[in-house]
Formats: sequence, C-alpha cells, structure tokens
Amino acid sequence: MRKIAKFFIQLFDPICLLMILYRLNYSWLCSLSIITSIRYLMLIVALLMIFSGIFTFFSKKNKKITVNDTRIKNKSFYYKLFYFSEYIVNYSFLTYFVVYLIFRLDAISIFFNYFIVFEFSLYLGYKLARKAYDYLKVNQN
Repeated sequence: MRKIAKFFIQLFDPICLLMILYRLNYSWLCSLSIITSIRYLMLIVALLMIFSGIFTFFSKKNKKITVNDTRIKNKSFYYKLFYFSEYIVNYSFLTYFVVYLIFRLDAISIFFNYFIVFEFSLYLGYKLARKAYDYLKVNQN
C-alpha cells in the first residue's frame, strides 16, 4: 500500500502540469481528430489526480500542529505565517486548481489562465525551495 501511495504522490505534479496544459490548449486540441481519445486520457489523468490527492492526504505521518499548540502560541504573526506556509501554498493552489477545472475558468477569461500558471509555479517553487532547505539542513557541516 505504501508503494502505491508513493507512486501516486510522485505523479501528482506531472498530472497537474498535464491538466493545465490541456486546459490552456483546449481550443487548439478541438481541431484535432483525436479529441475523443485525448478526453478519455484526461479523464484517466483526472482520476489519477483524485487518487493521488487521497493518498497524499491519508499517507501523512506527522500530525498537524494547530495554532493553539504551546510551541507556537506566543509567537508573532509572521512566525505563524512562515510556520504554516506549506499549508497555505498547497491549499491555495489545490483549491484554485479544482475551481479552475470544475468551472472551466479558461473559457471565461485569459486572466484565469495566467493565474493558474502563477499558482502552479508558486506551488512548485515552494516545493523546490523546501526540498533544498531540507537537504542543506541535513548535509550541513
């Protein structure tokens, strides 16, 4: 079960990228004769995204720390903001991504396309910076 969860967790970012590219190029893809097979492929990809999200949510080993925890209760607002930045970035991206896909915001305005690209780059940049920080913290001299 852990191998399946790890597999789905690793697939989440490439699947998000594929879904965003699909939505951004939808008008061009409609002119192709293989649009039906692309739609079925995107349905499978969407189901994989749902499963990866479920596995990501349930495979977290660490407990969530609340604001009322004694370790951060008396800290400043900025400390709490940085402390919960992982949750803020992840949930803001995932919430907007779901809204973007469900309501087909790409058809409404190009602003929503730019905003999803911005949110995705913010999400990936945060993950990259977090991994670099963890690596440097472990391998410091």
